[in-house]
Amino acid sequence: MEKQQTIFIAYDGKWDKNRYIEHRVKTITIEEEITHIKLKEAICGQIGLEKSVPIMMTFDMKMETSRGMAIEDDKDVAEYMNLMKNNPIFATSTIIVEREENQVLVTCPVIVETDANEASITASSQGSSRITESNGEKEDTNRLCINKNKEIPIFSGQKRKNDKRPLLLNAAEIFCFDLSSPQQIIRAVDGVDDVEVGMVFESKKLIKLCMSMIAKEESFQFKTQRSDGMNFWLKCDQEDCTWLMKARSLGETKMFKITKYDKVHKCSVDIVKSDHKQATSSVISEFIKPKLLDPKVQYGINNIIQDVKQTFGVNMSYEKTWRSRVEALDDIRGFSEDSFRLLPHYLHALKNQNPGTITRIEKDEHDRFKYMFVAYSASITGWKYCRPLIVVDGTFLKGKYKGTLFVACAKDGNNGIFPLAFGVGDWENNLSWEWFMSRLKETFGNRNEVLCIVSDRHQSIERAIKLVLRKQHSMVFVHSISSKT
Repeated sequence: MEKQQTIFIAYDGKWDKNRYIEHRVKTITIEEEITHIKLKEAICGQIGLEKSVPIMMTFDMKMETSRGMAIEDDKDVAEYMNLMKNNPIFATSTIIVEREENQVLVTCPVIVETDANEASITASSQGSSRITESNGEKEDTNRLCINKNKEIPIFSGQKRKNDKRPLLLNAAEIFCFDLSSPQQIIRAVDGVDDVEVGMVFESKKLIKLCMSMIAKEESFQFKTQRSDGMNFWLKCDQEDCTWLMKARSLGETKMFKITKYDKVHKCSVDIVKSDHKQATSSVISEFIKPKLLDPKVQYGINNIIQDVKQTFGVNMSYEKTWRSRVEALDDIRGFSEDSFRLLPHYLHALKNQNPGTITRIEKDEHDRFKYMFVAYSASITGWKYCRPLIVVDGTFLKGKYKGTLFVACAKDGNNGIFPLAFGVGDWENNLSWEWFMSRLKETFGNRNEVLCIVSDRHQSIERAIKLVLRKQHSMVFVHSISSKT
């Protein structure tokens, strides 16, 4: 009997940067020697898709620096099964299943039929449609329209919890979908210079962000006239102005489509106000993000305030500017909490790509990060060719959770600096230095010769050397140097 493996499937969700969120999960038991075609068919059957529907399968490695490893052939499936079987870190990882981008994303949910005197409309889950009149004349098979004068029940399955939308919708509110060419989904504000009727956005939030950028550039302000699960309306904040934007959700998805957009202003937009209610921290963060991508460029709070003033004529407070910068950096680099959660995955990948590398993570009693140690295999191998001298020091970290970076270096035969190991801890104290020195001793062992330790005059370093390294060597010279010299 073939060995079997239970895997998790994530589907019907959306991407938030490199995280797949708001998805549904199912499990399926498959053979360990399964092929790519068989895996696809099994997954489609489990989540209720036709086997002929093209899908993308991605192995979520939970690194959040990318959207995972694509599973495209038998070799990818074998590698995925090997990771699931031999690495406990990936035991609960999921396969993310999505329809391919070139598939029609918006379709009429189910067959809809009217009276004998009305048009009969049929739509399949594949995005194809058929419209026939009672007189037998054939209509456009690439366009799905619904009689605007009749209330038609749209059977889209059971209502979701807390969903206030009625199942019985007025057909006048249903869109005509052009099924011959798939809609392009707007997923970021970059490159969106203007908004047009028919554009489809990934979310309501993205529409508001785009409109806020336009409002700042054109020096006007808007207010939200209606916002719910189905509709999103924006109107100029001047009562006598005709500027208006309307968008509507697409079925059960989070996407919204622009249905009306009147760009003409009857109010005066020549007066630039000192403050702008659309100049939120989220909007400003999108504006400054390109200038923060290069870590070598110093782009501080005062630079941002000056740029926003010159570009939009808006005065930004220091606090709002600081929030905008933090939000932009979080979008670029990710959240500090996520980085700590990714450390085990990073160290695992580091050891796989650099055989012989030594890593260690220690957690406190509350299962939180406490210490980390890394020594690359090249450093471990090269130590025996270095001079018997180790320089140790620590420096503070500037992240959200602060901490200290511990470093140990040696001198090679050419008197060059040779990095040995790195560590991260809370701060320079007796426990952290003793832990780091212990890991250093375990990793690099005993060379049976006099070892010289060079450090500053930190008392915790001297104490750790006496407790840890003196037990190993018959003689140790500690050369204390002043940090002032």
